[in-house]
Amino acid sequence: MAQILVNGDAYDWVNITFGILNSPSVAGVGAIKYKVKQDKKLNYATGKYPVSASEGQVTYEASITLEEKEIRRILNDLGVSDLTQIPPSTVTVAYMVGLQEVVDVLSYVRFTGQGIDAKSGDMGMMQELELSIAGIQFGR
Repeated sequence: MAQILVNGDAYDWVNITFGILNSPSVAGVGAIKYKVKQDKKLNYATGKYPVSASEGQVTYEASITLEEKEIRRILNDLGVSDLTQIPPSTVTVAYMVGLQEVVDVLSYVRFTGQGIDAKSGDMGMMQELELSIAGIQFGR
């Protein structure tokens, strides 16, 4: 019989929980993306080889895909007419690996827009929403 367990347990989507807008667990999340980037470049002077390296600004990108009914629940709970009116908040993404919980924290999160994207054949309405974030603390 082949050995299946090579590198231990994987990080699985089914083990992720989300905390958004002071709600410890939010259902209706179809996807989440976030990343940190830093500008880095090599500097050239005389000759054809780099003579030094420079680092620039750190930027963050994020989006979340929510069911339309979850968006409407959030709007109703907060008493606002669109997501851009929601004040900045923290988003937590927690996932279990075996018995260990890993938590990533997205800080100063704001929704940058809201709309509808639906087409024939859709089974449920999911909306990808761009987020403006000021930082990511990756858990261990």
